[in-house]
Order: sequence, then structure tokens, then C-alpha cells
Amino acid sequence: MPTREPLGPATAGKGLPPLFSYIWLNSRRQQVIILAVVLFSLPLYFLSLDLPRSIVNDAIQGRAFQHGVAEAPLFAFSLTLPAFMGGGALSYPGVMFSRIAYLMVLSLVFMLLVLVNGAFRYVINMQKGKLGEHLLRRLRLDLFNLLLRFKPESIRNVRSAEVATIIRDEVEPIGGFVGDAYIAPAFLGSQALTALGFILLQSPMLGALAAAIVLVQCAVIPRLRREQLRLGRQRQARSRSLAGHVGDIVDGIAEVSNHGTAAYERQKIIKLLDELFWIRYDLYGRKFMVKFINSVLAQVTPFLFYSLGGYFALRGSLDIGQLVAVIAAYRDLPPPIKELIDWDQQRQDVQVKYEQIVEQFSLAELPELAVETPELAAGSTIAIEALRVRAPSGDVLLDNANLTLPVGSHILLTGSRGDGFITLVQVLARRLTEFGGKIRLAGQDIAAFSPRWIGENVGYLSPDCTIFGGSLRENIVYSLHSSPITQDLLDSNDPKVMRQKPGADADTAADSIDLQRAGAASPQELDRMIVALLQEVGLADAIYGFALARKLTTEPDPELAQRIIICRRQLVQELKDTHLADLIEPFDPTRFNRYATIGENLFFGVPAHESAIGTLVEDQQIAALLRDGGLDDSLVTLGVKVAATMVEIFSQISGDHAVFERFSFIASSDLPRFAEIASRAGTRGIGALAHPERQSLLMLALQYTETRHRLGLLTEALSQEIVRIRRRIMALDPARFAQALDFYAPDRLCAAAPLRDNLLFGRIDHSTAGADERVMIALRKVVQACGLEPTVYRLGLDQEAGPKGRLLPQTHKCALALARCLIKRPKILILDQLDLMFAESQRSVILDVARRHMAGQTLIVAMRDTTQRDSFDIVVTTRGNRIESVAMPSAPLAPVALPPETWTEELPEIQALRDIPMFAVLDTPRLKLIAFTSERISFEQNQVLFRQGDVADAAYVILSGTVDAFKDFAGESFHLSTTERHSIIGEMGVISGAPRSATIVATTEVVALKIAKDIFLNLIAELPSVALVVMRDQVRRLGLAEEHLAGLMRAPAPSSETSPLE
Repeated sequence: MPTREPLGPATAGKGLPPLFSYIWLNSRRQQVIILAVVLFSLPLYFLSLDLPRSIVNDAIQGRAFQHGVAEAPLFAFSLTLPAFMGGGALSYPGVMFSRIAYLMVLSLVFMLLVLVNGAFRYVINMQKGKLGEHLLRRLRLDLFNLLLRFKPESIRNVRSAEVATIIRDEVEPIGGFVGDAYIAPAFLGSQALTALGFILLQSPMLGALAAAIVLVQCAVIPRLRREQLRLGRQRQARSRSLAGHVGDIVDGIAEVSNHGTAAYERQKIIKLLDELFWIRYDLYGRKFMVKFINSVLAQVTPFLFYSLGGYFALRGSLDIGQLVAVIAAYRDLPPPIKELIDWDQQRQDVQVKYEQIVEQFSLAELPELAVETPELAAGSTIAIEALRVRAPSGDVLLDNANLTLPVGSHILLTGSRGDGFITLVQVLARRLTEFGGKIRLAGQDIAAFSPRWIGENVGYLSPDCTIFGGSLRENIVYSLHSSPITQDLLDSNDPKVMRQKPGADADTAADSIDLQRAGAASPQELDRMIVALLQEVGLADAIYGFALARKLTTEPDPELAQRIIICRRQLVQELKDTHLADLIEPFDPTRFNRYATIGENLFFGVPAHESAIGTLVEDQQIAALLRDGGLDDSLVTLGVKVAATMVEIFSQISGDHAVFERFSFIASSDLPRFAEIASRAGTRGIGALAHPERQSLLMLALQYTETRHRLGLLTEALSQEIVRIRRRIMALDPARFAQALDFYAPDRLCAAAPLRDNLLFGRIDHSTAGADERVMIALRKVVQACGLEPTVYRLGLDQEAGPKGRLLPQTHKCALALARCLIKRPKILILDQLDLMFAESQRSVILDVARRHMAGQTLIVAMRDTTQRDSFDIVVTTRGNRIESVAMPSAPLAPVALPPETWTEELPEIQALRDIPMFAVLDTPRLKLIAFTSERISFEQNQVLFRQGDVADAAYVILSGTVDAFKDFAGESFHLSTTERHSIIGEMGVISGAPRSATIVATTEVVALKIAKDIFLNLIAELPSVALVVMRDQVRRLGLAEEHLAGLMRAPAPSSETSPLE
């Protein structure tokens, strides 16, 4: 048996062997065992064919009871022994039976043989199925292994949807054929030959006729099926093309929406489906024609047997028993012949599929696996010799590069006029493998290093870093997994062993983590290391925030629940001691919580699942309580107003827009329905609405929060009525709602609520500037004192990243990928285009982290930014496609119809926005969108809104009060301007991306509308008219500011006593 790598035959050569060789190589032991069972079954099968002749001739016609004999022997035999066994004979006289008993016993023996032959078939088919599934698992693994060994240049040309379809679906027929590859022709052929041989023994002429018909079937049917095979190949190619195109559209759905090409893409899909339809239709026609011809040929032989066999029987040349046995034997002849013909077609079809799959997985010559494990000792180098890299277009990306870099140094690759340095770093990271020249690491060619050594010792980070679906922890420890697959596991057919394959057990993923590679002694220590690493890369606060926003498990650990309750009590006391208690609106059963939804206030709890609210409002007792006093009508009316406003704001915004996803609580597909309901309610009243429509509006109202959505719909009277009905709901039997609702209680954990709500037992007053920051400081202090911080971080690390990390910002993805590289403690760390991954303010922090962790190891950073060049040991500069210089740090640097708005006056936010020139050009829905997506904040007199040098994360619209702007210059503070109500400040920094250019201080009590940076920039990008007004206003204000500052520079400097900032 040839030696193979642990992951199967694919790893031993350049791809997969031919189909039958692959099947025999991986299953010959099982094939031989099943073939032995087939051979053992043939004598019993022959006996089952011969027994009907004995029943008819000996029992029914009485040949065994001739000459008036009343009893005849059964099961008698005589066996002559050969000379080497001593000669002689063994004989048994049999058992004597009467004629009726003789017939019954033979019939029972026949039935027993039928059952035994059926048992043989069952065992053989089960073993074939088991063998097929085992080899299908092996084939999928080998294909996946081939995929992992694709060259980077090849993998870029592969459609992920097509490859997934091949591994998941297209290999399925191959797995079904594996068990039949050798067994079916042996089993079916032996059965057919046995039946045909038996017929020949009874009547040579009838046997010859049967053989002739079989030969005609074997010759004609395969020829007719050739067209089926051709159509089958076309069907597979078109199906794969369809899957690939659908995958491309899913990946690029944003561009389809961006350019309005949905109709064009729909037409392309229709064309592909149409082609697939006609191919499949022609295939059905061929298939049923073959079945028809096969069926006709199969019935010709019985016709000849009945006619010619009957004639011979009448003439006396064939007895009745023989004729009955021949007809019974022929009954077993067509099925194996037909199945053999089907097997041949399946063989050709699977052969084509297999060859196409092998071709698909042979895009590039695969590198030979090697086992080099170089020692990167002191004095080792990275030697680049005559390196030349070409693009697929033929352009030279890097030309004749010669370079020697000491291992253990920190290297900056930078350049101008081209991306030569990027090409160089990607070659070093083996992201480009097709090049001329040599790269040697510690004297050995890096092309010969095994992927395992590269994966364990080299870390690579680029702007297109990949985040997998799963938790943040799983993404970070991904680089620590080490789970080699043994040959015994792959070859085993034992179900107990097969269930132990990697991934089958929930604990396997954790067991496969190599703690030693990370330098951790236990999983708990590894978690501490992860948290420390995340703090360094700037993700710790995000992880903490994820944890506070996460809901606890439905059945939390009692000890953990008790610790959270204790922490809650200490936090309440801490907030009182630090005079922050007024910033929390507690969950009080006697008060309406302004920062909770109407539904949470009504039920004084959190729904256990998404459909729970619907279950609650449909409850008869609760429905009766809502009708009492007309609360249901009030909430339905509020729901109508919410629906109308949502439709007005979001009807002209794409359903996949970020603003829609963040702020609308009506799905885009439901907007037309709610528009129609709101319109009908506005004209005919809520009494005209059907029950399902009222329930939809009621559900909408229960999601409303006045302080968040600020539509001015929740009155004090309605709030008090909700609290009154709440008391009556809480008086009901709690067990009635145990599955749908988790109530708030001071001495109990609310598992359906986020951890933040459980710790605070209330909601933060977001209308007060800085409330979040101040409360979070107190919360983290108490959590740390209570020893809950490790638990909080563990919850945060359980946060799902989403498919391809879609739930994370790009910066978080890059930081997470960096942590994944650092946790495995690589010997070489390569950061490709660092300046594209992190903003300038983060870049220096990330570089410090990388330098600290890679002290004494090799760090290679590629970026155009050279402000940090002095901190590197070596700076390599490229110009175009050539290396220009290698220097030490000291060297020279190289519209929808809506119901009328009759229920509310224009909100103050809308009035303020309308008075600002850049927003004056917008219609009311756009103004409402800005107001709806912004945050209302209050500032006390002399409180700073933001300081000079802060990150410009938002613009502020002054709703009431006045603010002063001050600028620090040459160690002194100068008053620039005073801004009054209905004005905007801070927008210049948001647009330019630069830090704040001045400090803004409230001179009176100020209420402001905070417009987030992404919302503001999206508005300018979508509306050129707004951009033009902004540009003109900035030019005007810049001129005035320069004049004012010049005047201040000429005037005497103000004394420190008059500085408003002190």
C-alpha cells in the first residue's frame, strides 16, 4: 500500500487519481469483504431458482411418489470422499414425508431461501450505503484539502458559491456510486449469469433466446443513453453557472441596488433558467424513451417462453416443472440486467462529474508538501535574490529586487510612484507565489516551507482581513487551533469512531486549541490574555459594550445571578454616593420609565422572544384590561401616527440603507401595507380597521419610545393610564406569562434583559450630556470591585461577529485580526498597508503594540506613511517597481401618498433645522429623518460641548441657549464667536475629518441636537444642493474667522482673569 499524507490521497500528489483508482485505493478492504458475501450468497440463490422445479415435478405431479409409494425421502444426499481423505462415501437417507407434508416442507424451504436471499440483499445494500457515505466523506475532505492548497493566484479566480456547490451537492452522486462501483457489477452480474445458466441447463434453446435478448438490451440501450449523458453534462454546467451567478449577486447586492440593475440581473437569471429548462426537458424525453424501449425488450422474452416453451411442453421435450422453473428464473433475470445497464449509465455520468470536479480543483500546479522547520537563530537573514514579479496582464510589478534583511529586526517597507513595496510584502507573506528569483529564510527557500510551519510562525494582516461567522472569541483563537486528522479516523467505518471526528462534539473546538502556543496554562488564563491583548489594540471597550448589551441565558447560573444582584445593590449605592443617581431612571412599578418602550412599561418586563408580545396582546385577560378605559384605542391611534411618520420618513430610502436598518422599526417590505392602513385610518377612523390591522398597529405602538424617537406622541395622561393597567396586569397569575415575559424585580435577575439593565436596574438618561460616560465609569468600578469583570468580558467575547464579520466596523475587524495574529506569538509578523487599516490617531498605538509583542522577532510593516520611520530598524523604499534605497532610521528619507398630518404641530427640532441655511433646502420628510436619527442632549452653563483637538464625531444644532467658541493659540485662549439658537456648529470638522479646531462652551443652559458623523456625511453625499450650501457657508465663515483672528493678534493679549476657559 503506497504511503499517503494524513488527509488522504490528494495530499500525496498533484490532485486526485482516476475515479475507480480513487475508489479502490480508499475502500479495497471493504470492497473485498462485500464481494465475499456476494459469492457466498450465490449457491443459495441457485437453490431458490431450482426449488420450484422440484415442487412442481416431485410434489405436485408426484414424480417422487411413483409406483404407489405413500412416503418419499427429503434432504437425502450421498457424498463420495476423495482418496486423500481415505475414500469411501458419506450418505444420509433423508426424512420420510407424505405427499402433502412433502409439498409443505418444500414450500417452507423455498420461503426460507427467499428470506435468506432477501437478508443477503439487505446486508449487501447496507454495507454499500455505508461504504458510499464513508468515501463521500473522504472525497469531500480531499477536495477541501485541495482547496486549501490552491495557490493564492488560483484561489482569486474561484467563485466561492461554485466551490461550495461542488463540495456540498455535486459530489453526492459520486458518493452514491462508490458502493456500486465494484459490488454492483459483481452482484448483479453473478445473479444474472446464475439465472441465465439455470435456464440454459433446463432448455438450451430458451436459454439462447434469453441470452440473445439480453445482448440486444446491452447493445442498444447504452447507445440511446449517450445523448442523455451529453445533456446531463450541459445541465451540470448550466446549474453550476446559475449557482455562481446567484452567489455573485448576493455578494454584490449593494452594487445592484446602487446602479439600479435589478431588472438586468433578473433578465440574466431568466435566460439561464430558460436554458436549464429546455435541457432538462430534452433529458426527460430521452430518459422516458429509453425506459419504453427497455420495457418492450424485457417483455419479448416472456412471450417467447410462453409460446415456444409451451409448444415444447406439449410435444413432451420439456416437462412442466422445467417450464415453470424457467419462467420463474427469468422473472429474476430482467431486474439485474436493467440495473446493470443503469449502473453503466451511472458509471459514465459519475465519471464525467468526477473528471469535471477534478478539473475544477486542478486550477494550478499544487506545491509539494515539505517538512522544513528552520531555526530562526540570531544572525539568520531573509535573502531576496533577483526577485521579479509580473501581473497577469504582463506588467512588471517588481523588477530585479535584491535585498538582505536580518531576522529579528523591525522593517518598514514604503515607496512612491507605484506599489512595488506592496508587491514585495505580499511575496514575503506568500500571498504571491508566482515569481522569478529566490527568497530564502535562514538559508532555505520559503517555497519549500510547509503550510503548517507558515501558519504557526508567520502572522499576516491586510486591509481585506477575514472575519469568520461565529463569536469574537472563536475568531481570536482561530490561529491556535491544532487538530490533526489521523489516518485511522479517515479509514474507520465504525460509527462510534466516526462520531468522534473533528467538529462532531461541542467541546472539540475548545479541545483543539493549542494553549502552549499562546503561552497559557488554562482556558481561563487564555481569556485573560485575550482581554489584555484587546485592551492593547483598542477593542476592550467595544467588548465591554457588547457584554453590557448582551442578554443573559434563559437559565442563568444561580451563583452568577446572585453575584449580579449583589453588584446591582452596590452600584445603586455607588451612584448615590457620587451624585449620579439622577442620571438613572429606575424600573419602578409605580412610575412610567421614559427610556423604555411602551411595551416594556405596560408589562413591566422584557419579552422572552420576538413573538412574545404578539402572544401577550392576544391573551383574553390582557385584551380585556386594554379595552378597559380605552387604552387599546389610544395605542392603536398612536400606532397610526407612528406608521404614517415612518412611511413619510423612509418611503424614499432604500431598504438596505444603514439609516433604515438602524432607526426604522418597520420592515421596508411592510411600508406599503402600513401606508395603506394609516391612510384608511386617517380618512375613516380606526373603527374601520380589521382586527389584524389593529393588532399590527398596536404592536407598532408598543415598540415606541418617546425619548428615542421624539415624535411628540406620548402624553402624560397616556403614560399614567399605561401605569394603571400595568398594576392590574401584574396582579394576574405570573405563571400564565412565564414563557412569554420576564418581569423586572429588584431581587431577581431578568434573563431576557441586557446585562446593563440588570446591573443598573434602570435606563440611563441620555438627554444629559456625558451621562453615559459618567455612569459607565461608576459601573465599571463596581463591576471590578465585585469580581465580575472576567465574567463581563467572557460575555463580550461571546458576541457574534456575523457572516464575514458584517456586524463589526472595518476598524474593529482589522484590530480583531491583529489580535488573532498576536495571540499565537508568531516569529514573523507582516502588516500589509497598515495606513489603510487604521486612522492616523490609531496607527501609532497599533505600531507600539506590534513592536512590543514582536520584540526580538521579525516585524515587517508596509505603508506609505513614513512619520514613524525612526522607530524602525530598517527602512526599505521602492520607487515604481524597483528598490530605491535601504536605510537605517538615521539615513535620509526616501415619494409615497400619505395621510394628512392633522394630529401634531411641527416639532421644535424641525423648526430649528429649517432655520439653518444648509437644511432649508430639504423637504419635511428629510428634516424629520435628520431629527429622528439624531440625539437630543442638554448642557449646563459653562459646560464644554467639545474641546479643540477632539475627534470630530458629530455636528450640533443649537435648539436653545447660546455657546461661545474659543481657540488656543501660542499658549493663550482667544474668543472667536458667539452662536445662538437655531445654528449649527462642529460641521466643519465632520466634513474635513480633522480634529476640532476650537473649543465650544455653553454660556447659558443649552439644548442641542447631536447629528452623528455618518448621518451628516450621508446627507451631503446624497444631496448635492446641501453640499453646495455647506461649501459656500464654510468659505464665508472661514473668511470672517480669519479677519477676527487677525484682529485679535493685533490686540493686546487678555489677562488670565478674563479667560472664559479658566
